[in-house]
Amino acid sequence: MGVCAKGGSELWILGALPNMPRNQAWNTARVERVVTGANVVLTRPRATLDLFTVIGLLTHLNLPRGKTLDQELSPDLEAHFAHARALAGTSAARYARLKPVWAAWRLLADYYGAAKLSYTEPQDTLVRLASRHHTPVRPVATYRAKPVVRNFETMTDAEGQACLADAVSDIEHDSMHAAAAAKAWAAGDLRAVREHYGEPAFRLCLEEAPSFVALRDRSVDDTVAAIDAALARPGKSVAIFPLGDLLRDGGALQRLRAQGAIITAPES
Repeated sequence: MGVCAKGGSELWILGALPNMPRNQAWNTARVERVVTGANVVLTRPRATLDLFTVIGLLTHLNLPRGKTLDQELSPDLEAHFAHARALAGTSAARYARLKPVWAAWRLLADYYGAAKLSYTEPQDTLVRLASRHHTPVRPVATYRAKPVVRNFETMTDAEGQACLADAVSDIEHDSMHAAAAAKAWAAGDLRAVREHYGEPAFRLCLEEAPSFVALRDRSVDDTVAAIDAALARPGKSVAIFPLGDLLRDGGALQRLRAQGAIITAPES
């Protein structure tokens, strides 16, 4: 865990991997000691999607009548897609009628299920520890996901295929590195974490949407504001954010350093 200090207050920050095995064991004792008596536990922004948007999406998932996904893909992408399907334990028929971008979402979910990976850990464990010690938990912000999701409905075939290629790339990377990265993270071996860590390529797909870029920039502002508010209170607070968000140029930690906060990173 890293520490961000300002005045007489401390914020202990836990960096999270993009995903980790659901059964990954890690020593929670130190985190639990920090959580005990903390003012608040801050979590990453939360996205909400209303029912009417979900219903509307269901009418835009499929390719036009008479078309199938294999007809849309280049031979190279089809080969990698087949490899990713094998890793997920699924067949081509499961995605045959879907537009490439929605096939990408389904494929990622299928692979996560087959590989028993979780994108909500270790945050779920931290929230349970906070609940055990009656420490308040609060996301730094809550956003409506509708503007971002709507962009997927208007994607061109080329953009959709790029998203599918990004999803396939993530699956192929995770199949070789996710378990090793999580094991290193659990042991506090930052050198090995760096060797196996990869920023999700599928994020590139999301960043094609101007609404996502605007939301990402807004999330940095909201994260800095939430951290500033936590550091304005005497005592200690805790936060958990994705490693990529913490380390990105122009991200929250860089902004906080510029404001005079002292940030101590774990030794590698």
